[in-house]
Amino acid sequence: MTGDMAAPRDSADAGDGPRPDDASDGSGDGATGDGNDAPPIQNLMPLRTGNRWEYEVREPGLAPYQKTQTVEAAEPVGGRGPHAAEMAFRMVTTKLGGAFGLPDRTVSWQRTEGTKIVRFREIAYRAGSDVVNSEEYWDPYKLRLDGQPLPDPLTTGQRWEERYTEYKVAVATGAVMSLNHVDVWTVSGASVSVKVPAGTFSGCVELSKTDGTGTDTGKTYVFCPGVGKVRELGRAGVSQSEELTSYTIIP
Repeated sequence: MTGDMAAPRDSADAGDGPRPDDASDGSGDGATGDGNDAPPIQNLMPLRTGNRWEYEVREPGLAPYQKTQTVEAAEPVGGRGPHAAEMAFRMVTTKLGGAFGLPDRTVSWQRTEGTKIVRFREIAYRAGSDVVNSEEYWDPYKLRLDGQPLPDPLTTGQRWEERYTEYKVAVATGAVMSLNHVDVWTVSGASVSVKVPAGTFSGCVELSKTDGTGTDTGKTYVFCPGVGKVRELGRAGVSQSEELTSYTIIP
């Protein structure tokens, strides 16, 4: 990173970040604290072209590997879903490692809607190639983050449900299968501190998600103001976990 005024902020800067654009125009310690002053959604996941996050991913039975997510240009969502003609940011995620030891790439389309960050569509490519392996889209959307799901400001202990339909496209035939989902979200902490390889951050929001059936322990996410997602924890011994190692936020 360079030090001139026009340069993007890197992971040495952990203060409040820029508000996101609207597309329509070493291992760390546990999170601590349970204050009630949650930051606004605009800072919790800054969506701006050029923003970039790198994570160390740990999966049961595999060596740790690197994951990178980059915000690319705003463009039509495309595909066949209800939001095909609408604008959203193209988010490219690349994993260097994993089960096959080959670069693994997915592309999703996300944007800010009020207090939410939502996903409309995602394409996954076959490991190490440009061949599309799978495609999904959601109606009305799949939630990534909500900074104020209820009328009151975000507070520890709040709980709400998100209902949506997931559509999976069979790449070979074009056939579409649908499945209704109910995700249950809980605010584990409305203002927590967390330490990850990229640094120590405060005023973060910790959210837990399950599938609503009681059979899935789900995941826990920590989002920090001006930075974005800094940690993701899955079921111990079963699913992957991620910690932020570096990031670039465009001012």
